[in-house]
Amino acid sequence: MLSEVAELVRYDRATGLFYANDGRLLSTRHPAGYVRVKIAGKDVLAHRLAWFIERGDPPAVIDHINRRRDDNRIENLRRATHSENMCNRGPQSNSTSGVSGVAMDTRGKKWQAYIKRHGKRVHLGVFDDFFEAVCARKSAERVYMGEFAPAA
Repeated sequence: MLSEVAELVRYDRATGLFYANDGRLLSTRHPAGYVRVKIAGKDVLAHRLAWFIERGDPPAVIDHINRRRDDNRIENLRRATHSENMCNRGPQSNSTSGVSGVAMDTRGKKWQAYIKRHGKRVHLGVFDDFFEAVCARKSAERVYMGEFAPAA
């Protein structure tokens, strides 16, 4: 289906936007924040279409490097495994600290740092200072996640 849609659109690699051949902007918001391209009764995710147009193959998982799901410039997209894609995400909505992998131990009133590796939680330490816990987590991200470590 990607090849059929690719023939009906023009992709602007500088902006990541898609246009019909008559110049109409083709994009709608997906509830999860992604952009969809709808044309001729077909509906595809814009990041998958951009990758297909530029690279010719649709990988199973595409990561948005800057975490912005609506930024489909080709330089913001990269092939990833599911595990790598999960590395490059921000704190979850239930985060008490606002930083992934850092939480307050309410019993000891200290900050814990941890990271997941191969589905298992790796303990990075317990800290009196929030900043030290964040530094431990950021350091571990570079080691465990490599290029997929969150930039911010």
